[in-house]
Amino acid sequence: MGADLKEPGPARARSFVALFAVTLAAFAFLNNPFGAFSQLPPHAPTTQAPPAFTQAEADTLVQEASSGDETRLRDAVALPPDQPLNPDASARLRALAGLTIDATTFHQEADDVAIVAATWQQPGSTQSRWSVRLVRTDQRWKIAFTEQQP
Repeated sequence: MGADLKEPGPARARSFVALFAVTLAAFAFLNNPFGAFSQLPPHAPTTQAPPAFTQAEADTLVQEASSGDETRLRDAVALPPDQPLNPDASARLRALAGLTIDATTFHQEADDVAIVAATWQQPGSTQSRWSVRLVRTDQRWKIAFTEQQP
């Protein structure tokens, strides 16, 4: 009938990544029901050079988001401080350990919004392409949401 989420494996990890993406998209919608990032105020990006986004920062985001530790997860994922986290969400986010963000694809779309390409793969599964939307809060890039690409 569907992937058995009690059994470890690629189906469970894919299901969790999809659930994570849907949860973040729903969260973004609830906080801005008229379009999470489509309604950004019209303005030109600053003339300053965009803040560097290095491969080390990209790797750290994935490590923190997949660590299983709520404090580290909140350092990597754009969540309001008072937003409760489902008790098993941090354990499920460990599936993000298979995500590899390619920092060379970093494209800043607005002052505090950027997008990067990523691939996701768990042992024994095929690789899939993803886009990762980043938002900058407290002078740090964080994962806002992910979306699987065709």
